[in-house]
Amino acid sequence: MSKDVEMKDAEGEGGKNEEVKKSPELVKYEANMATVEDIKTNLKLVERTLSSAEDRFLTRVLRTIPSLRKRLNDTVLHRAIDLHLAPAAPADRDALSAFLEPADPVPKDAPAEPEAAAAAAVTAAAPADAAAASATPAKPSAEGRLYLHLLVLIRLLDAGKLTKALACSQRALAELHALPRGVRDGLASKLYFYHARAAEVNGQLADARPTLLAALRSATLRRQEESQATLVNLLLRNYLHFNMYDQADKLVSKS
Repeated sequence: MSKDVEMKDAEGEGGKNEEVKKSPELVKYEANMATVEDIKTNLKLVERTLSSAEDRFLTRVLRTIPSLRKRLNDTVLHRAIDLHLAPAAPADRDALSAFLEPADPVPKDAPAEPEAAAAAAVTAAAPADAAAASATPAKPSAEGRLYLHLLVLIRLLDAGKLTKALACSQRALAELHALPRGVRDGLASKLYFYHARAAEVNGQLADARPTLLAALRSATLRRQEESQATLVNLLLRNYLHFNMYDQADKLVSKS
């Protein structure tokens, strides 16, 4: 009698395991959404850096890049870009998404996303209030937009899409240099580094030199020490690549 009960229990447990078994598409989707949540958390820390004037939050964000880099893909970036830029900056969203391949479709067995469920609940409860709230979305900060540029640029370099990577880096620097106040030092230095890398792998180191020199002048005037150190090293690498030893020596003597 007890053996029969045990066998039935085992069969029941096996049936339950079969029921909760997830498809490979759903497993991949859930991993992607976990990465999207990490990016959302980082974007909140970027905004917190601006509101609190404390760079330690941005430093924490930039330290996550090596671990986040391993999990980046086009689907993750599409979703992060949509969440952060679509409401208030659709033009920026479209321009940045254009560098990426189309996102993977959402699996049929995927649960409803929290944002979609919350939006539906709010709309059902108070349509007028929801419409008023959606009519005036907050404009994303320049730091938030440039952080997403940085992630897309890293993804393009890792995927071997070198021409797109250079175009993305040039767009990011154009936006950075158009800002009268500039951006936080740590973020700017990362953008300069990956721009130089994109230029190098595309064989355009010579073309990148004027941009790096102009950036060094701006960083010096703004007393951005991290960007200055990064740019001096990038320019030295550039000069030595072309055997321009006199220029390299002058740069070192003035730094």
